[in-house]
Amino acid sequence: MTRSSVREIRLPMTVVFAGSAGLSLILFSALALAGVNLGTNLSIVGLFLALLLPLGLEIRNRSSRPRKVCIIDYRTHHFGQGIASSIVKSLRNDRAEWETEILVPGDHDNAVQWQIRQLQSAIINAVDAVVILPAGDEDDLWHAMAAVTRSGCFMVAVDSKPPNSVFRRINVEPPRFVSAKYSATGTEIAGWLQPWLAADRQRSALLWVGPTGSWPGEERSRNVVYPLLVAGHAAQLHLMTLSDWAPDPVRCAETLAWIRRQPGECAVYCADDENALALHLLCISQSPELRSRVTIIGCNAAADEWGNVPVLDMHAADVTIDIQVREQGKAVAQMLVRERRGKLSSGERSVFIKPKVVLGSETDGWLNRVMRRQQGAVAPADALDAADAADAADAADAAAGGPLTAAKEPAGADVLPLGVNHVAVPAADV
Repeated sequence: MTRSSVREIRLPMTVVFAGSAGLSLILFSALALAGVNLGTNLSIVGLFLALLLPLGLEIRNRSSRPRKVCIIDYRTHHFGQGIASSIVKSLRNDRAEWETEILVPGDHDNAVQWQIRQLQSAIINAVDAVVILPAGDEDDLWHAMAAVTRSGCFMVAVDSKPPNSVFRRINVEPPRFVSAKYSATGTEIAGWLQPWLAADRQRSALLWVGPTGSWPGEERSRNVVYPLLVAGHAAQLHLMTLSDWAPDPVRCAETLAWIRRQPGECAVYCADDENALALHLLCISQSPELRSRVTIIGCNAAADEWGNVPVLDMHAADVTIDIQVREQGKAVAQMLVRERRGKLSSGERSVFIKPKVVLGSETDGWLNRVMRRQQGAVAPADALDAADAADAADAADAAAGGPLTAAKEPAGADVLPLGVNHVAVPAADV
């Protein structure tokens, strides 16, 4: 199997010490032949050894050239930006030298075909390592990744797992893989929804499942739906299948129409924070009266370039799941460093980062504070004090395990079984 071009075999410590001792002995002999007295000879040799040995250790620890890493994203998004920035920051802290390049497709590029072209360029440019967020499950993309691996480049896939069968069929080692533990992500969402639904049987939940063909989306959706079915909440669940990850105004409008038909409180799992933000904005612009009785659930909690999470700063999601984007980037960087030092074993194939639940009431982002200050220009001081007190009460309730907002007692209503609660939404361009 071709050895990765990233991996380095450092100079053995015995060679460093033996070389330093040998050169010192040669100097000692040369000075002795030149007639230098023993004391002066030993002093010069000792000083020479004291300078030579640290130099040998530095040569051992440093490479002869910087290693080039190409990070290939498939869209401009906080998730990919967070992964890339975390990789770059971690590599900067390494004692060896790295060169990183972050590539993002244009608005009109086909993401898969664009990634294939970038992989071909990586081979031509002799890139040492490629980190890629696969744009889709297509054989052409997997074969391009296999060609990069066969060239000796170290390959790491993030978020979407390439099928091992494709690589084994052509006798190429599959790429290393780093991702959030999406099964646990779905379980965390179900774990929050289950007691919320159990507290009031008149509550309903709409789950945006999928998209079909997306490994993260399908893995997460299965682990949201299944625990809730086992817990006996089938009559309270409604499903909506996503065609893709892009926010869809038609989907959001259909969701608002569904909320209007429900007599009680509703929860909407929006698949990711971007869709949660889209639903929130449409709701407060078109049907603000509905926002008080709907709990919006997002996922990702990916921070922007300033370190803020927009969906939390705007209080667009009442609950979201932090998939630890920065930790994923650090895990990728650790793989690159360990491979370069020859310490990454063949059995270390995948790293899965455990997610955690984040409640919107626990945060008070900068954007929310700015909006409240702007409102303060026309609002009386006692109204601002009341808003601050309400925020403090929400935070106290969340810390004590209480509700996010004051629960309203809904009127009784009949609910349909899960089998007929599938909301069909026509495909529409954003």
